[in-house]
Amino acid sequence: MKKSRKKVLYVVHGHPAFSAGGGEWATYFLYQAMKENGNYDPYLLARVSDPNYQIGHPGSRMLGWEKDDRTQLLVSNGDNYDYFYHSKMSANLHETDLYWAIKDYVLALEPDIVHFQHFIHLGVDLLSYVRSLVPAAKILLTLHEYEAICANQGKMLKTDRKQLCHQASLAACCRCFPQRKAHQFFLRERLFKSNFEEVDRFIAPSHFLKARYVDWGLDPERILVIDNGRPVWSRKERPPKRPGQPFRAAFFGQFVDCKGWDVFLKAAAEYLRLKSQAGGASQNLPEVRFSLHGTRDGLIGEWSDLFNRLVEAARTVVLDHGAYDMKVLQDLLSRVDCVVVPSVWWENSPLVIQEAFMAKVPVICSNIGGMAEKVTDRVNGLHFSVGDHFDLLDRILELASSPELYDRLVKAIPDVLSDREMVDQISSLYDELLGEHKNVSMLARMQQARVAGTMV
Repeated sequence: MKKSRKKVLYVVHGHPAFSAGGGEWATYFLYQAMKENGNYDPYLLARVSDPNYQIGHPGSRMLGWEKDDRTQLLVSNGDNYDYFYHSKMSANLHETDLYWAIKDYVLALEPDIVHFQHFIHLGVDLLSYVRSLVPAAKILLTLHEYEAICANQGKMLKTDRKQLCHQASLAACCRCFPQRKAHQFFLRERLFKSNFEEVDRFIAPSHFLKARYVDWGLDPERILVIDNGRPVWSRKERPPKRPGQPFRAAFFGQFVDCKGWDVFLKAAAEYLRLKSQAGGASQNLPEVRFSLHGTRDGLIGEWSDLFNRLVEAARTVVLDHGAYDMKVLQDLLSRVDCVVVPSVWWENSPLVIQEAFMAKVPVICSNIGGMAEKVTDRVNGLHFSVGDHFDLLDRILELASSPELYDRLVKAIPDVLSDREMVDQISSLYDELLGEHKNVSMLARMQQARVAGTMV
Protein backbone atom coordinates (compact mmCIF):
# COMPACT_ATOMS: atom_id res chain seq x y z
CA MET A 1 0.00 0.00 0.00
CA LYS A 2 1.39 3.37 -1.02
CA LYS A 3 2.29 5.59 1.92
CA SER A 4 0.27 8.83 1.97
CA ARG A 5 2.23 12.04 1.91
CA LYS A 6 2.30 14.35 4.90
CA LYS A 7 0.29 17.57 4.66
CA VAL A 8 1.79 21.02 5.19
CA LEU A 9 -0.34 24.13 5.56
CA TYR A 10 1.19 27.50 4.69
CA VAL A 11 -0.44 30.44 6.49
CA VAL A 12 0.37 33.87 5.07
CA HIS A 13 -0.81 37.45 5.56
CA GLY A 14 -1.49 38.05 1.86
CA HIS A 15 -1.52 36.59 -1.62
CA PRO A 16 0.49 38.11 -4.49
CA ALA A 17 -2.63 38.15 -6.65
CA PHE A 18 -4.01 40.79 -4.26
CA SER A 19 -0.99 42.29 -2.45
CA ALA A 20 2.33 41.77 -4.15
CA GLY A 21 4.82 42.25 -1.30
CA GLY A 22 8.06 40.37 -0.80
CA GLY A 23 6.70 38.05 1.90
CA GLU A 24 3.69 37.16 -0.23
CA TRP A 25 5.86 36.29 -3.22
CA ALA A 26 8.33 34.29 -1.10
CA THR A 27 5.46 32.20 0.30
CA TYR A 28 3.90 31.68 -3.11
CA PHE A 29 7.19 30.51 -4.61
CA LEU A 30 7.63 28.05 -1.72
CA TYR A 31 4.08 26.73 -2.03
CA GLN A 32 4.28 26.25 -5.79
CA ALA A 33 7.69 24.59 -5.63
CA MET A 34 6.51 22.23 -2.89
CA LYS A 35 3.62 21.17 -5.13
CA GLU A 36 6.10 20.31 -7.87
CA ASN A 37 8.52 18.62 -5.46
CA GLY A 38 6.01 16.01 -4.32
CA ASN A 39 7.55 15.22 -0.93
CA TYR A 40 4.65 16.86 0.90
CA ASP A 41 1.07 17.80 0.05
CA PRO A 42 0.98 21.61 0.40
CA TYR A 43 -2.05 23.79 1.13
CA LEU A 44 -2.22 27.58 1.28
CA LEU A 45 -4.30 29.74 3.62
CA ALA A 46 -3.89 33.38 2.55
CA ARG A 47 -5.52 36.36 4.18
CA VAL A 48 -7.15 38.86 1.80
CA SER A 49 -8.86 42.18 2.43
CA ASP A 50 -10.62 42.53 -0.93
CA PRO A 51 -14.29 43.25 -0.10
CA ASN A 52 -15.36 41.96 -3.51
CA TYR A 53 -14.78 38.44 -2.26
CA GLN A 54 -17.76 38.78 0.06
CA ILE A 55 -20.18 39.61 -2.72
CA GLY A 56 -22.63 36.74 -2.86
CA HIS A 57 -21.17 35.30 0.34
CA PRO A 58 -22.27 37.76 3.04
CA GLY A 59 -20.44 37.19 6.30
CA SER A 60 -18.26 34.44 4.87
CA ARG A 61 -14.69 34.38 6.19
CA MET A 62 -13.25 31.41 4.31
CA LEU A 63 -13.53 31.24 0.55
CA GLY A 64 -12.12 28.89 -2.02
CA TRP A 65 -10.10 30.37 -4.86
CA GLU A 66 -11.22 29.41 -8.32
CA LYS A 67 -7.66 29.34 -9.64
CA ASP A 68 -6.31 26.77 -7.16
CA ASP A 69 -8.35 24.17 -5.28
CA ARG A 70 -5.69 23.95 -2.54
CA THR A 71 -5.79 27.66 -1.76
CA GLN A 72 -8.23 29.09 0.75
CA LEU A 73 -8.71 32.84 1.12
CA LEU A 74 -9.37 34.15 4.63
CA VAL A 75 -11.24 37.47 4.49
CA SER A 76 -10.10 39.90 7.18
CA ASN A 77 -10.11 43.64 6.59
CA GLY A 78 -8.20 44.60 9.71
CA ASP A 79 -11.27 45.40 11.78
CA ASN A 80 -10.77 44.94 15.52
CA TYR A 81 -7.08 44.29 15.01
CA ASP A 82 -4.58 45.73 17.45
CA TYR A 83 -1.51 46.67 15.40
CA PHE A 84 0.53 47.49 18.50
CA TYR A 85 0.19 44.05 20.05
CA HIS A 86 -0.50 42.30 16.71
CA SER A 87 -3.36 40.53 18.36
CA LYS A 88 -7.05 39.90 17.89
CA MET A 89 -7.40 38.54 21.39
CA SER A 90 -5.87 41.35 23.44
CA ALA A 91 -8.19 43.93 25.01
CA ASN A 92 -11.29 41.87 24.11
CA LEU A 93 -10.72 42.35 20.38
CA HIS A 94 -11.10 38.67 19.45
CA GLU A 95 -13.04 38.19 16.21
CA THR A 96 -14.92 34.99 16.99
CA ASP A 97 -16.10 34.31 13.46
CA LEU A 98 -12.57 34.63 12.05
CA TYR A 99 -11.12 32.11 14.48
CA TRP A 100 -14.09 29.78 14.07
CA ALA A 101 -13.45 29.76 10.32
CA ILE A 102 -9.80 28.91 10.89
CA LYS A 103 -10.77 26.24 13.43
CA ASP A 104 -13.14 24.44 11.07
CA TYR A 105 -10.62 24.51 8.24
CA VAL A 106 -7.62 23.33 10.28
CA LEU A 107 -9.55 20.54 12.01
CA ALA A 108 -10.88 19.31 8.67
CA LEU A 109 -7.45 19.42 7.00
CA GLU A 110 -5.49 17.87 9.90
CA PRO A 111 -2.08 19.14 8.71
CA ASP A 112 1.10 17.45 9.90
CA ILE A 113 2.96 20.77 9.61
CA VAL A 114 1.69 24.33 9.86
CA HIS A 115 4.24 26.75 8.43
CA PHE A 116 3.38 30.36 9.23
CA GLN A 117 4.90 32.95 6.93
CA HIS A 118 3.57 35.92 8.91
CA PHE A 119 1.16 36.87 11.66
CA ILE A 120 0.39 40.48 10.72
CA HIS A 121 -3.36 41.12 10.13
CA LEU A 122 -4.02 37.65 11.60
CA GLY A 123 -2.60 38.00 15.11
CA VAL A 124 0.38 36.39 16.77
CA ASP A 125 -2.16 34.60 19.01
CA LEU A 126 -2.91 32.38 16.02
CA LEU A 127 0.26 30.42 16.77
CA SER A 128 -1.07 29.27 20.14
CA TYR A 129 -4.59 28.85 18.78
CA VAL A 130 -3.49 26.51 16.01
CA ARG A 131 -1.34 24.59 18.49
CA SER A 132 -4.47 23.98 20.58
CA LEU A 133 -6.31 22.69 17.51
CA VAL A 134 -3.63 20.30 16.21
CA PRO A 135 -1.28 19.64 19.15
CA ALA A 136 0.61 16.89 17.30
CA ALA A 137 1.44 19.10 14.31
CA LYS A 138 4.82 20.76 13.95
CA ILE A 139 4.71 24.55 13.78
CA LEU A 140 7.24 26.69 11.92
CA LEU A 141 7.47 30.44 11.47
CA THR A 142 9.50 32.27 8.84
CA LEU A 143 10.69 35.63 10.16
CA HIS A 144 10.55 38.12 7.30
CA GLU A 145 11.35 41.25 9.34
CA TYR A 146 11.53 42.59 12.89
CA GLU A 147 7.85 43.12 13.74
CA ALA A 148 8.08 41.20 17.01
CA ILE A 149 11.03 43.30 18.18
CA CYS A 150 9.96 46.74 16.96
CA ALA A 151 6.57 48.45 17.28
CA ASN A 152 7.49 50.87 14.47
CA GLN A 153 6.15 48.55 11.75
CA GLY A 154 9.07 46.20 12.33
CA LYS A 155 11.55 48.61 10.72
CA MET A 156 13.89 49.09 13.70
CA LEU A 157 13.99 52.79 12.86
CA LYS A 158 13.48 55.60 15.32
CA THR A 159 10.06 57.12 14.71
CA ASP A 160 11.61 60.39 13.54
CA ARG A 161 13.20 58.29 10.73
CA LYS A 162 16.59 59.90 11.34
CA GLN A 163 18.30 57.07 13.16
CA LEU A 164 18.61 53.33 12.88
CA CYS A 165 17.66 51.40 16.00
CA HIS A 166 20.14 48.73 17.07
CA GLN A 167 18.28 47.13 19.95
CA ALA A 168 14.86 47.40 21.57
CA SER A 169 14.54 48.43 25.21
CA LEU A 170 11.70 49.75 27.35
CA ALA A 171 13.31 53.18 27.61
CA ALA A 172 14.12 53.46 23.89
CA CYS A 173 10.69 52.22 22.81
CA CYS A 174 8.93 54.69 25.12
CA ARG A 175 10.96 57.53 23.58
CA CYS A 176 9.72 56.48 20.13
CA PHE A 177 6.13 56.13 21.35
CA PRO A 178 5.65 58.60 24.23
CA GLN A 179 1.91 57.89 24.23
CA ARG A 180 2.69 54.32 25.37
CA LYS A 181 3.73 53.20 28.84
CA ALA A 182 6.63 50.91 29.71
CA HIS A 183 4.32 48.16 30.93
CA GLN A 184 2.65 48.05 27.51
CA PHE A 185 5.94 47.30 25.80
CA PHE A 186 6.68 44.69 28.46
CA LEU A 187 3.31 43.02 27.81
CA ARG A 188 3.84 43.24 24.04
CA GLU A 189 7.15 41.39 24.31
CA ARG A 190 5.64 38.76 26.62
CA LEU A 191 2.75 38.23 24.20
CA PHE A 192 5.14 37.58 21.33
CA LYS A 193 7.52 35.37 23.27
CA SER A 194 4.76 33.29 24.85
CA ASN A 195 3.31 32.57 21.41
CA PHE A 196 6.75 31.96 19.94
CA GLU A 197 7.20 29.19 22.53
CA GLU A 198 4.71 27.18 20.47
CA VAL A 199 7.00 27.29 17.42
CA ASP A 200 9.13 24.20 16.82
CA ARG A 201 11.54 25.92 14.43
CA PHE A 202 12.07 29.40 13.01
CA ILE A 203 13.45 30.15 9.56
CA ALA A 204 15.42 33.34 8.90
CA PRO A 205 16.24 34.34 5.30
CA SER A 206 19.43 36.10 6.46
CA HIS A 207 22.09 35.69 9.13
CA PHE A 208 21.63 39.34 10.05
CA LEU A 209 17.96 38.83 10.90
CA LYS A 210 18.76 35.70 12.90
CA ALA A 211 21.32 37.64 14.94
CA ARG A 212 18.75 40.31 15.76
CA TYR A 213 16.28 37.74 17.07
CA VAL A 214 18.99 35.98 19.05
CA ASP A 215 19.87 39.32 20.68
CA TRP A 216 16.17 39.71 21.45
CA GLY A 217 16.13 36.39 23.29
CA LEU A 218 15.36 33.54 20.89
CA ASP A 219 17.45 30.38 21.17
CA PRO A 220 19.86 30.33 18.19
CA GLU A 221 19.42 26.56 17.94
CA ARG A 222 15.76 27.10 17.06
CA ILE A 223 16.51 29.41 14.11
CA LEU A 224 17.71 28.02 10.78
CA VAL A 225 18.95 30.34 8.04
CA ILE A 226 17.43 29.46 4.65
CA ASP A 227 17.23 32.16 2.01
CA ASN A 228 14.03 32.73 0.04
CA GLY A 229 14.30 30.66 -3.13
CA ARG A 230 12.52 31.52 -6.34
CA PRO A 231 12.05 30.41 -9.96
CA VAL A 232 15.35 31.29 -11.61
CA TRP A 233 15.44 32.94 -15.01
CA SER A 234 17.89 32.05 -17.69
CA ARG A 235 19.88 35.18 -18.38
CA LYS A 236 18.47 37.34 -21.13
CA GLU A 237 21.03 38.88 -23.42
CA ARG A 238 21.14 42.63 -23.00
CA PRO A 239 20.71 44.79 -26.10
CA PRO A 240 24.07 46.21 -27.23
CA LYS A 241 24.69 49.77 -26.15
CA ARG A 242 24.41 52.41 -28.81
CA PRO A 243 27.26 54.93 -29.16
CA GLY A 244 26.79 57.68 -26.60
CA GLN A 245 24.01 55.83 -24.75
CA PRO A 246 24.03 56.90 -21.08
CA PHE A 247 24.69 54.63 -18.11
CA ARG A 248 21.34 53.79 -16.52
CA ALA A 249 20.96 53.36 -12.77
CA ALA A 250 17.55 52.04 -11.75
CA PHE A 251 15.32 51.84 -8.66
CA PHE A 252 12.77 49.00 -8.57
CA GLY A 253 10.22 48.57 -5.81
CA GLN A 254 7.70 50.25 -3.59
CA PHE A 255 7.76 54.00 -3.03
CA VAL A 256 7.38 53.85 0.75
CA ASP A 257 9.33 55.96 3.21
CA CYS A 258 11.92 53.39 4.31
CA LYS A 259 12.93 52.23 0.81
CA GLY A 260 15.22 55.22 0.21
CA TRP A 261 13.75 56.36 -3.09
CA ASP A 262 14.33 59.94 -1.88
CA VAL A 263 18.05 59.18 -1.47
CA PHE A 264 18.09 57.93 -5.06
CA LEU A 265 16.35 61.06 -6.36
CA LYS A 266 18.58 63.38 -4.34
CA ALA A 267 21.59 61.69 -5.98
CA ALA A 268 19.99 62.40 -9.37
CA ALA A 269 19.46 66.06 -8.46
CA GLU A 270 23.07 66.38 -7.30
CA TYR A 271 24.26 64.79 -10.55
CA LEU A 272 22.27 67.35 -12.54
CA ARG A 273 23.74 70.16 -10.44
CA LEU A 274 27.27 68.96 -11.20
CA LYS A 275 26.48 68.62 -14.90
CA SER A 276 25.13 72.16 -14.96
CA GLN A 277 28.34 73.64 -13.66
CA ALA A 278 30.34 75.36 -16.37
CA GLY A 279 33.82 74.01 -17.16
CA GLY A 280 36.06 72.12 -14.78
CA ALA A 281 35.64 68.51 -13.79
CA SER A 282 31.91 68.51 -14.58
CA GLN A 283 32.78 68.19 -18.27
CA ASN A 284 34.28 64.76 -17.56
CA LEU A 285 31.23 63.31 -15.85
CA PRO A 286 29.79 60.26 -17.57
CA GLU A 287 26.27 60.48 -18.95
CA VAL A 288 23.91 58.91 -16.41
CA ARG A 289 20.12 58.51 -16.30
CA PHE A 290 18.12 57.55 -13.22
CA SER A 291 15.18 55.22 -13.86
CA LEU A 292 12.25 54.74 -11.48
CA HIS A 293 10.16 51.57 -11.65
CA GLY A 294 7.33 51.17 -9.16
CA THR A 295 3.87 52.25 -8.10
CA ARG A 296 3.16 55.50 -6.29
CA ASP A 297 0.04 54.12 -4.57
CA GLY A 298 1.71 54.24 -1.15
CA LEU A 299 2.68 57.91 -1.43
CA ILE A 300 0.36 60.25 0.40
CA GLY A 301 0.56 63.72 1.91
CA GLU A 302 4.04 65.08 2.47
CA TRP A 303 5.70 62.02 0.94
CA SER A 304 3.82 62.54 -2.33
CA ASP A 305 4.80 66.22 -2.33
CA LEU A 306 8.46 65.31 -1.68
CA PHE A 307 8.42 62.80 -4.52
CA ASN A 308 7.05 65.39 -6.95
CA ARG A 309 9.59 68.03 -5.86
CA LEU A 310 12.56 65.69 -6.22
CA VAL A 311 11.46 64.38 -9.61
CA GLU A 312 10.95 67.95 -10.83
CA ALA A 313 14.37 69.00 -9.50
CA ALA A 314 16.08 66.36 -11.63
CA ARG A 315 13.53 65.89 -14.40
CA THR A 316 16.02 66.04 -17.29
CA VAL A 317 17.91 62.99 -15.99
CA VAL A 318 15.07 61.07 -14.26
CA LEU A 319 12.87 58.64 -16.15
CA ASP A 320 9.70 57.70 -14.23
CA HIS A 321 8.37 54.49 -15.78
CA GLY A 322 5.62 53.88 -13.23
CA ALA A 323 4.32 50.51 -12.06
CA TYR A 324 5.50 47.29 -13.70
CA ASP A 325 4.27 43.74 -13.99
CA MET A 326 6.49 40.91 -12.76
CA LYS A 327 6.09 39.31 -16.18
CA VAL A 328 8.12 42.08 -17.82
CA LEU A 329 10.69 42.54 -15.04
CA GLN A 330 13.34 40.44 -16.76
CA ASP A 331 13.07 42.58 -19.89
CA LEU A 332 13.25 45.79 -17.83
CA LEU A 333 16.37 44.59 -16.01
CA SER A 334 18.05 43.75 -19.31
CA ARG A 335 17.86 47.44 -20.21
CA VAL A 336 19.56 48.93 -17.12
CA ASP A 337 23.22 48.96 -16.11
CA CYS A 338 22.87 48.75 -12.34
CA VAL A 339 20.15 48.38 -9.71
CA VAL A 340 20.23 50.69 -6.71
CA VAL A 341 18.79 49.43 -3.39
CA PRO A 342 18.97 52.56 -1.17
CA SER A 343 16.79 51.42 1.75
CA VAL A 344 17.28 53.33 4.99
CA TRP A 345 16.19 50.42 7.18
CA TRP A 346 17.99 47.12 7.76
CA GLU A 347 16.03 45.06 5.23
CA ASN A 348 16.29 41.27 5.38
CA SER A 349 16.57 39.53 2.04
CA PRO A 350 15.26 41.91 -0.65
CA LEU A 351 13.80 40.15 -3.68
CA VAL A 352 15.07 42.97 -5.91
CA ILE A 353 18.67 41.90 -5.20
CA GLN A 354 17.86 38.36 -6.30
CA GLU A 355 16.18 39.71 -9.42
CA ALA A 356 19.17 41.86 -10.32
CA PHE A 357 21.57 38.97 -9.75
CA MET A 358 19.52 36.67 -11.99
CA ALA A 359 19.82 39.30 -14.73
CA LYS A 360 23.57 39.62 -13.99
CA VAL A 361 23.16 43.29 -13.19
CA PRO A 362 25.40 44.74 -10.44
CA VAL A 363 23.74 46.15 -7.33
CA ILE A 364 24.65 49.31 -5.43
CA CYS A 365 23.09 49.12 -1.99
CA SER A 366 23.10 50.66 1.47
CA ASN A 367 25.86 49.27 3.65
CA ILE A 368 23.60 47.78 6.34
CA GLY A 369 21.54 44.72 7.26
CA GLY A 370 20.45 42.04 4.84
CA MET A 371 21.47 44.18 1.87
CA ALA A 372 25.12 44.27 2.90
CA GLU A 373 24.95 40.53 3.58
CA LYS A 374 23.64 39.71 0.10
CA VAL A 375 25.93 42.11 -1.79
CA THR A 376 29.67 41.86 -1.13
CA ASP A 377 31.28 45.26 -1.51
CA ARG A 378 33.61 45.48 -4.53
CA VAL A 379 33.16 41.80 -5.27
CA ASN A 380 29.71 41.50 -6.86
CA GLY A 381 28.40 45.01 -6.18
CA LEU A 382 29.07 48.24 -4.31
CA HIS A 383 28.06 49.61 -0.92
CA PHE A 384 27.39 53.23 -0.04
CA SER A 385 26.80 54.87 3.33
CA VAL A 386 23.13 54.49 4.18
CA GLY A 387 21.13 57.67 3.57
CA ASP A 388 24.08 59.53 2.01
CA HIS A 389 23.07 60.57 -1.51
CA PHE A 390 26.50 62.10 -2.17
CA ASP A 391 28.18 58.76 -1.49
CA LEU A 392 25.57 56.98 -3.61
CA LEU A 393 26.29 59.31 -6.52
CA ASP A 394 30.02 58.73 -6.13
CA ARG A 395 29.48 54.96 -6.44
CA ILE A 396 27.22 55.34 -9.48
CA LEU A 397 29.76 57.59 -11.20
CA GLU A 398 32.60 55.22 -10.28
CA LEU A 399 30.79 52.26 -11.81
CA ALA A 400 29.74 54.21 -14.89
CA SER A 401 33.34 55.38 -15.45
CA SER A 402 35.12 52.06 -15.02
CA PRO A 403 34.37 49.26 -17.52
CA GLU A 404 37.02 47.12 -15.81
CA LEU A 405 35.29 47.39 -12.41
CA TYR A 406 31.91 46.77 -14.03
CA ASP A 407 33.05 43.59 -15.80
CA ARG A 408 34.71 42.30 -12.62
CA LEU A 409 31.53 42.76 -10.59
CA VAL A 410 29.36 41.10 -13.22
CA LYS A 411 31.60 38.03 -13.37
CA ALA A 412 31.42 37.59 -9.58
CA ILE A 413 27.62 37.80 -9.28
CA PRO A 414 26.55 34.60 -7.48
CA ASP A 415 23.80 32.21 -8.43
CA VAL A 416 20.48 32.77 -6.73
CA LEU A 417 18.95 30.05 -4.57
CA SER A 418 16.32 28.39 -6.73
CA ASP A 419 12.88 27.44 -5.50
CA ARG A 420 13.80 23.77 -5.96
CA GLU A 421 16.93 24.11 -3.83
CA MET A 422 14.92 25.93 -1.18
CA VAL A 423 12.29 23.19 -1.12
CA ASP A 424 14.98 20.51 -0.79
CA GLN A 425 16.31 22.28 2.30
CA ILE A 426 12.89 22.91 3.83
CA SER A 427 11.70 19.35 3.09
CA SER A 428 14.76 18.06 4.92
CA LEU A 429 13.84 20.28 7.87
CA TYR A 430 10.27 18.96 7.83
CA ASP A 431 11.60 15.40 7.77
CA GLU A 432 13.78 16.12 10.78
CA LEU A 433 10.92 17.62 12.77
CA LEU A 434 8.59 14.73 11.95
CA GLY A 435 11.26 12.18 12.78
CA GLU A 436 11.39 10.87 9.22
CA HIS A 437 15.16 10.53 9.53
CA LYS A 438 17.48 10.61 12.51
CA ASN A 439 20.50 12.08 10.76
CA VAL A 440 19.85 15.75 11.41
CA SER A 441 23.13 16.84 9.78
CA MET A 442 21.74 16.36 6.26
CA LEU A 443 20.39 19.90 6.04
CA ALA A 444 23.63 21.36 7.37
CA ARG A 445 25.60 19.47 4.71
CA MET A 446 23.28 20.78 1.98
CA GLN A 447 23.84 24.35 3.08
CA GLN A 448 27.60 23.90 3.40
CA ALA A 449 27.76 22.40 -0.08
CA ARG A 450 25.90 25.37 -1.55
CA VAL A 451 28.26 27.81 0.14
CA ALA A 452 31.22 25.86 -1.22
CA GLY A 453 29.70 25.83 -4.70
CA THR A 454 29.38 22.04 -4.86
CA MET A 455 26.48 19.66 -5.32
CA VAL A 456 25.06 17.50 -2.56
